[in-house]
Amino acid sequence: MKENRLLNAGVGAFVLLAAVSMMFLAFFASTPDWRGYDGYTVYAKFDEAAGLRARAPIRIAGVRIGEVESVELTPSYQAKVALRIDSKSTELPLDTTAHIFTEGLLGVRYVAIFPGYDESTLKHDDEILQTNSGFVLENLIAQFLINLGSESLNKGSSDE
Repeated sequence: MKENRLLNAGVGAFVLLAAVSMMFLAFFASTPDWRGYDGYTVYAKFDEAAGLRARAPIRIAGVRIGEVESVELTPSYQAKVALRIDSKSTELPLDTTAHIFTEGLLGVRYVAIFPGYDESTLKHDDEILQTNSGFVLENLIAQFLINLGSESLNKGSSDE
C-alpha cells in the first residue's frame, strides 16, 4: 500500500514536471529573443503568394537571411507577407525588391530579396514596395488547357 502511494506520488511529480517544462518551452520558443534573434521585420505585398507559408526561407544570392513570419490577406486582396530578417547587420536599401520563387519544379516556395542601391535603408516595420509574385504552375497548366480547349472548339466550328 505504501509502495503504491510512493509510485503514484512519483508519477504525479513526473507529470507535473513535464507539464511545467512544456509550458516553459512553449513560452520561450515563441519569443525571438530566446533564439538569439537580433533582427527586424519588414513587409511586402504580393498579388499572388500561393504556397508561401510561415517559416519559408528568405534568401539573398541563395544565402538564407531570415524567414517568413506570416502571410495575411489585405482588404485590397493582396497577400501581406511579414519578412523577419535575422540580423540587424543585413541592412536592406529602400529600393530593395522581393520576389517569390520555387525551389525546383515543385519545391518549397521562398522569398528572394534583391537589394537595390539606395543609401537609405529599410527599418523595422517598413515595407518593400517593389515585389514580383512568382508564377503558379497550376495556373499555367490551367491556361494551357483552356487554350487547347478553345482551339478545339474553334477548329470544330470552322469545319462546318
